[in-house]
Amino acid sequence: YARNSNRSLVELLADVNVTPDFIVAELEPALTLALKHLTDNGYLRGRVEPLLREFYASNEATAIIE
Repeated sequence: YARNSNRSLVELLADVNVTPDFIVAELEPALTLALKHLTDNGYLRGRVEPLLREFYASNEATAIIE
């Protein structure tokens, strides 16, 4: 711990060849499938729609829209 305590996580991961591009390449397929599943079963709509409804009903959004 003492040897690496002043180094960032990005630096430590780079030492073992784990780069941001590698992480994206590994996560993208899984996240794509997960988001498709959440969309197909209506979960995302159920989570996002109330937030958008609340936003568009706000005084700030109404002032911009009108």
